[in-house]
Amino acid sequence: MEILRDPVSKSQWKTVTLRAVYAYWGRRIKQQALTYSSLEYLSVGHYNPGKIHPLLRITETQTQSREVNRLPVKTKLVTGTYSLQSTRAAFNNLDVDPTCLLCKTSAETLEHFILHCTKLQHVRVQILCDIASACGENINFSQLCTSDQLRIILDVYSTVDVVHNKNTEYLAEIDRHTRRLCHALHCERKKLFALLPTRRRYGL
Repeated sequence: MEILRDPVSKSQWKTVTLRAVYAYWGRRIKQQALTYSSLEYLSVGHYNPGKIHPLLRITETQTQSREVNRLPVKTKLVTGTYSLQSTRAAFNNLDVDPTCLLCKTSAETLEHFILHCTKLQHVRVQILCDIASACGENINFSQLCTSDQLRIILDVYSTVDVVHNKNTEYLAEIDRHTRRLCHALHCERKKLFALLPTRRRYGL
């Protein structure tokens, strides 16, 4: 009855409806995301329907084409959809060995791939130094435990309140180097995999 007495304009009605839909799906998606272990490193709290997640933002000071090419690898890693030996072994009916095919020292988990595989060490060492330098005194990256380092590499925004953090350029610079690292590791891994015999590439 109130709407009939005081009808709203089409644009106002559209705005109210859109806000209600965004609010509902924002809550629903955030609640469901907490039940997925593969999303443990993603800052789900920074997700807002209709807006770009900070992890996908590319600033004006960054080279657009280069950063766009790096985004898919980082996105797959942080959402748990990147194909590692440990995930292939968990979800494959065949007898797949979870051991890293490159160094053969331990299971190829997310942590192993990004921080520990000895065959990729020459790729990561300089970029990790760049990440530590970008973090500066605010985050003593080199002194952090492995899980905290991994969290910063996969989604630095999960460690801060982006809404109240005014130094977005600082976070964007850290994120740029972490994208560099993920993409460089992926490219080197792919190159080394190509040198393996076909059967061994699948860990069979």
